[in-house]
Amino acid sequence: MMRWLLMGFLLGTVAGLAVGMLIAPTRGYEVRQRLRERAQPAVERMRERIRMMRQRAA
Repeated sequence: MMRWLLMGFLLGTVAGLAVGMLIAPTRGYEVRQRLRERAQPAVERMRERIRMMRQRAA
């Protein structure tokens, strides 16, 4: 039962992404650039946390 639910969820996610890509008003590289710009602060925070954890472990 749980496996079918997970498979349905994943299939719905893939279908939603495909439809979104087809009807998206912006080009693919623009979308990727926007995602990269929005993700950059989170990436920097994670790098800082990893650096702090390494210092504490040393």
